[in-house]
Order: sequence, then C-alpha cells, then structure tokens
Amino acid sequence: MKYKKIVFFFDRDGVLNKDIIHPYKRKHFFLLPGTKKALKYLLKEKIKAFVVSNQSVIGRKICSKKQVNDFNRMINKSISSNYNVIKKFYICPHHPTKGVGRYKKECGCRKPKNGLLKRAIKENNLLKKNIVMIGDKKNDFLAAKKTGVFFQYRKKNFFKQVKLITKNYL
Repeated sequence: MKYKKIVFFFDRDGVLNKDIIHPYKRKHFFLLPGTKKALKYLLKEKIKAFVVSNQSVIGRKICSKKQVNDFNRMINKSISSNYNVIKKFYICPHHPTKGVGRYKKECGCRKPKNGLLKRAIKENNLLKKNIVMIGDKKNDFLAAKKTGVFFQYRKKNFFKQVKLITKNYL
C-alpha cells in the first residue's frame, strides 16, 4: 500500500546546514536558521522527511562514507535523541571528473539526474503527488522536475515555508 501523507525531500548542504566547502566534520556543523524548528515540527506531526544529496567528498577521497554518515547523524541527533527525524539520507558519492577510482563516473544518482529520488520513492512506497522537495540549487530543481515532484527553493524563513506547505497538504 502506498504511503499517502505528505513527504519532504530535502537537499542537505544549503538547505538544512550551512553550505561551506565540503562539510563533513563537527566543526563544519551549522544548521541554518529555521532548520531545527522545521524538523521538530515534522517530527511532531509524524511527517516523513528524507535527504537526497550529492556528496562527492566521498568519491574525491576528501573524507570517508563513515564521516559523511556521522555528519548526517549529527543533523538527526541535534533535533531528537531518537535519531529518527530524517528517515534516510540518500547520497551520491560520485563525480564525473573529480571522482577517484570507481567513484569517477557519470551516474544516474547525481543530481540533476533523479536516481536518488526514484530510489527513495520506490524503497519507501511513496506517491509522487505527495512529495515536496526543497533545495537551494538548480540541480535540485531539475532532479525534482525530472521525477515529477513539487519543488520549492529554500526560503529565508524555512520553518514558515515547511509549515505552510504542510498545512496546504493536510
């Protein structure tokens, strides 16, 4: 049976946390204004949220997949001790020109392609019409468009943005 409630897909860097060059360490961890409040709201309302994010830092050998996963856990842990705010982080470790070894490739999961979004939809049995993606770059918009899901660029008042979208779907 398909999940019929609203679902959020978020890009990570520039939407949830500050988009600094290659954020993967604790010292790089800065949630953007409104992120904590918005994610707590989604948790309270039992609304699913997923992250779909290019993370070529892995493929460029700048950091390990474990370090990226640890950074992602910091996001969840900063909102709730049960680590269950973002249901899953879908990441693409590849880069077509700067990747190293098996990570240097043109893949279908790196945004603006939509492989990550399609995988999240399939694995979680989601309806496209119930998905809202929030991103900060044209690649996010293009991936959402290719997938057929509603898209908005992140607004300054992120909490208000998320709450308003949610109210329109409930």
